[in-house]
Amino acid sequence: MVKLIRRTKYLVLILILSLVVVLLVGCNPFNSNGNNNNDEGVVWETHETDYYAFQYPPEWDIYYEDQADYFVEIVPDLENDEDSFVFSVELLKGETMEELKEDLEDLLEEMEANEDETIINGENTDPEDYQTIINNYPAYIIEYKVGDLESNLRKSWIFIHDSENDLTADVLYSGEEDDYDNNSEIAGKMVESFKFLK
Repeated sequence: MVKLIRRTKYLVLILILSLVVVLLVGCNPFNSNGNNNNDEGVVWETHETDYYAFQYPPEWDIYYEDQADYFVEIVPDLENDEDSFVFSVELLKGETMEELKEDLEDLLEEMEANEDETIINGENTDPEDYQTIINNYPAYIIEYKVGDLESNLRKSWIFIHDSENDLTADVLYSGEEDDYDNNSEIAGKMVESFKFLK
């Protein structure tokens, strides 16, 4: 009877320790070198310029990058012509937060007036309704569909602003509906990893 109780205590202790290890490993989104991991534990690549950095899956490819570090396009598979999904970042310099809000209001008004664009995550032209925070930076997210009701092109347009340096990251990811659905969660993690370096 004493051996059974002792064995049960050890099993409970092992179970608790295993649970603690699983929780500690599962709750840490960064490995020891600071790179974000995806669900399979693969270390993501970091795209870094003089102005910003973000992480992306190692199997994704840089499709285009300008020499001035202002623009980059990344795709899930460069060799797959069938995949329409594209993730891009463009750096805009010298824009204050007030100027960004004015530009967004104009953009939202244009989108509302355009029959070929349907905003999915809002119904008005007030930028405040699209505001969020990404890595302690004020940001705006506009999700929309392009084309008529039969179209299946989806886009997410994100503006992340560094008020201290008047920098705005214009992030856009888009694709046909199936490609968008297959990649938008990963693209969201890429956006969440974004940071300004200046």
